[in-house]
Amino acid sequence: MFWKSRIKQVVVGLGNPGISYDGTRHNLGFCIVDEMAKRQGVKIDRKKFDGAYVKVALNGVDIALLKPLTYVNNSGIVVRAFTRYFKVKPKDVIVVQDDITLEPGLFKIKVGGSDGGHNGIKSVGDFLDEDNFIRVKCGVGTKKNKNMELADWVLTRFDAGEKGKIEAMIPRVLECLECIVKDGVSQAMNKYN
Repeated sequence: MFWKSRIKQVVVGLGNPGISYDGTRHNLGFCIVDEMAKRQGVKIDRKKFDGAYVKVALNGVDIALLKPLTYVNNSGIVVRAFTRYFKVKPKDVIVVQDDITLEPGLFKIKVGGSDGGHNGIKSVGDFLDEDNFIRVKCGVGTKKNKNMELADWVLTRFDAGEKGKIEAMIPRVLECLECIVKDGVSQAMNKYN
């Protein structure tokens, strides 16, 4: 109960549960929040509302790192239950997502607006009944084969060249997330967008 009243923000990583999805483009959000936890010396291993989470103090602010385990397209179910229980407002939710419009290695902060065709973002917006949550959009690149279904593309893994760009991007995304928590989204957008 002590933590329930103290969580100020929730950083949500989007992804699909299960080993078969590890390392796929769609699981980049999971990968980044796992790295954020690792940086804090913890694991995301507590369970609540069909999600895995951990609570950490980041720059003096108590936050939760959350991985919905309902598959990307139903992420909003977990985010709504979690934020209602911990009394976190939608504007204090930061969602780390994969983005096909950005090349691997690039990322962008966005607040509110369209889901851009991302079903996980659509689900979060639908279940929060608001779209003013923060998104950190991490590039996974556009499909190389025009005949390939988008759903199949986001479940592919990065090639060697892309992997290097993703590995170089992750520390910058972690700094960006810390900046959002510490200094606010406007300052982070000025610095990283």
